[in-house]
Amino acid sequence: MKASKRFIFAALLILLSGACVFLPEKDRPSKPDERPDKVDEPDSSGTSYGKDTLRAYPCRINLETLSRMGLEPELKHADIFVYGSELVHYERVEGRFCDFVLHEAGEYFVMAVANAPGEFHPEVLLHTDSWRGLEMLLEYEKPEQAIMRGTGSFSLKEEIAATAAEDSPLVAAVVLEPLLCGVQISSITQYYDGDILVENPRIHLENCCTRAELFRDEGFYCLDPSESKTAYLPYDIGLYTQYPGTTIYCYPNDMPQSETSPASVLVLDYEVLGQSRQLRFPIHPLRRNSIFPLDVNIRP
Repeated sequence: MKASKRFIFAALLILLSGACVFLPEKDRPSKPDERPDKVDEPDSSGTSYGKDTLRAYPCRINLETLSRMGLEPELKHADIFVYGSELVHYERVEGRFCDFVLHEAGEYFVMAVANAPGEFHPEVLLHTDSWRGLEMLLEYEKPEQAIMRGTGSFSLKEEIAATAAEDSPLVAAVVLEPLLCGVQISSITQYYDGDILVENPRIHLENCCTRAELFRDEGFYCLDPSESKTAYLPYDIGLYTQYPGTTIYCYPNDMPQSETSPASVLVLDYEVLGQSRQLRFPIHPLRRNSIFPLDVNIRP
């Protein structure tokens, strides 16, 4: 019986020795902090697409704004899409910088949208062509936080990428421009004799364009024309010229006029001696990211 127990014990030792493998010092896997090529991971707030490699090239997008509307829209947030042959990085940022990591040298294209309502789904925007025809609606616009868009490109060459570091990333600039435009009363003068007042002056826009393609620069038809809200000038008009700067905002309309794409018309309503009067001013063309100034003269 004792001999049987010794046999079983010896057999167990043989089995256990086979489950353990001895590795020479040079063949042992290195500890995590001893890896010769340590890779920086992208910021967790963004999403990178494509294959990861041992190379990691830090990059930065600088966002600038260009507004010709007499106001500087606030940059609340921006959605950044970076494309190689397809989408390689997407991130929503608050502020004017977007830091991320790329893993391959090559040519890259950036598409950025600022102050967009709602959220984008990057899985359906995997290629730059996916943006073609994307439209915005005027009802979601706020002039002080206007929807803006911008594009840019950069080349990540091997020799440049090799010298990139976290404290000196490759930097590319993207200029954001509003889609909005507007019609503004720059000055208003009335020529009635004596102390007659032009009372309750107010404006609205007929054939106000309410839908437009975000990444188009020009060639805008008047899509879904409607009548804008009424904006009141700050004061009645007396003896002296006033410079109210009252503005009606809309989307651009710069294509030749037609029955399906009519010109926008600024309408000025007012009262003189209790009688309602109206002036109409065709406004064309209206270009994106611009203000159409109007000097108004009211005569008897």
